[in-house]
Amino acid sequence: MDRPVEKQHELLVRELFDAKADSWSDKYSEVFQHRLRLFLSDLEATIPAGSRILDFGCGSGDLFLALAHQGHQVLGVDTSPQMIQQAEKRLQESGLSGQLVCGTLDEVDENLVDFDAIICSSVIEYLWNPEQVMQTLSLRLGSTGFLLLTVPNRQSRFRQRERWLATIGPFLQKLPLPDRVRRYLRYTETSKNHYTPEELESLANSAGYHIDFWSYFDPRRGNKDQTLCASADFIFARLKLKTSARKTCT
Repeated sequence: MDRPVEKQHELLVRELFDAKADSWSDKYSEVFQHRLRLFLSDLEATIPAGSRILDFGCGSGDLFLALAHQGHQVLGVDTSPQMIQQAEKRLQESGLSGQLVCGTLDEVDENLVDFDAIICSSVIEYLWNPEQVMQTLSLRLGSTGFLLLTVPNRQSRFRQRERWLATIGPFLQKLPLPDRVRRYLRYTETSKNHYTPEELESLANSAGYHIDFWSYFDPRRGNKDQTLCASADFIFARLKLKTSARKTCT
């Protein structure tokens, strides 16, 4: 493993989201509403109110607060100090209860385990080693718990354009570009993990899970369907532990 390169990637991701923190919820509010409904409807159908949920990569707290409002016991974790600051401010203003931690998964109290669900909403794509992180997350789940996630759909036309921009981004960065264009190019470089359904299944199996359910998802329209291959930007999936997963990871 090239640890310096991994650390540099983690720093770029943190800086990217620190820079977006102040306007994150407002800028993406409409898109987030569709995503919120997607996660909340699945959780409502699968676990009771008052369940223990880990929102890994909670950002400025949109999903975290919605889950707390539904009566769940929620732990939000994010590596971006500015995002956590925004989430803490919103949590205080809401009068709801919940716990927020700024740091990596390894920095979270090891006694915080047995979660009924762990959520990774647009997180996996930014990880240097998704398989390793998912294995570590599996140790935080209860025996009947599950991992709920969205990942970029490699087959969508939009994602194909992103990957093309990521390849030429280092050259474009040398040009006198507006700040917003530079930020977008940095995003394409850090959002590096895109998947087909088959690739996601392979990742899940390697990390000790099996896919219980999956669907393509278009956050701009709120569509969820297994036929939206080229038009949907995301894949939404529910992953459950294999029976041998804990023995494999410990």
